[in-house]
Amino acid sequence: MLEGFSKFLKGLDRRVKVAIVGTGMQNWSQQLNTQYNQLYARDLGAEYVELGLLNSITAAINSIVSVPIGWATEKYAVKKVMLFGLACAAVSATIFALAGNWWVLILAFTIGGMVRIMPLTDIIFITVTDPQQRATVMSVSRVVWGGLNVFAPMTAALIVASFGGINAQGIRPLYCIQLISAVCVFLFLARKLEPLPSHANREKDRPDSKGPSLIQDFRELFKGEKWLKRWIALRITMQFGMGLSMPFAPLWIVNVKGATPYILGTMGTASVIMSLFLHIPAGRLADKIGRKNVFFLLRPILYLGTF
Repeated sequence: MLEGFSKFLKGLDRRVKVAIVGTGMQNWSQQLNTQYNQLYARDLGAEYVELGLLNSITAAINSIVSVPIGWATEKYAVKKVMLFGLACAAVSATIFALAGNWWVLILAFTIGGMVRIMPLTDIIFITVTDPQQRATVMSVSRVVWGGLNVFAPMTAALIVASFGGINAQGIRPLYCIQLISAVCVFLFLARKLEPLPSHANREKDRPDSKGPSLIQDFRELFKGEKWLKRWIALRITMQFGMGLSMPFAPLWIVNVKGATPYILGTMGTASVIMSLFLHIPAGRLADKIGRKNVFFLLRPILYLGTF
């Protein structure tokens, strides 16, 4: 089994390997402060209403920005968009680290959420991997990232505890680490990641090409795609339900239950370990019975975990 897995890894495209490493490094740094963002905003003066406003404004702006970002990814080089996303992550981390008031975090959250690296990494997997191996490759990548992320929550707990506890002073160093990581990953991908064939370049090679059009492309995408429309509606419903409670979970755990940084770290580590053990079996199952069937099979388990 190990021999077959080793052979599978060696057979992967070099771009897949580079993307897994780079995205893993970035995910690890982001995992450091996942449990502390709302606590940080609260210590900078945001009350519960302001926290809700912060989340709403950020979500609205990111939803609007995601459309042109997704279109640009489709039309231009994925590598360029990934580097742009890492630059945004570096700027966002800088704003977080220097913030003195909670309202400054609106800009930090917005810039940091403009481009998400993981979906771009999945585009690389889909582009250079055989269809029958895609779900397995994605699962392997999640296991690698999960292996790194296992250490992130407790690392964050040690840093926060060492610098003053769960307050702005103790949490601020996490964003400094995130800034350093974003810069390092940017330089790594800029040098090591070979670009994918650009759809925009293929369009320019056509004699009748008139250049890309955002509105026209989305109109063609949605025309007759009833399943795509249904999927988008389903995702909106799911995200709305999760978005109501998840941002306030760390506040409830700390302020009501009295959690320490080490308890938060233990909870985060347990979550990552569970995900780590389930990703590869889920990926292999998806390759066998279909992604849709696995989605409906596992989604109820995810929601049960929120109660």
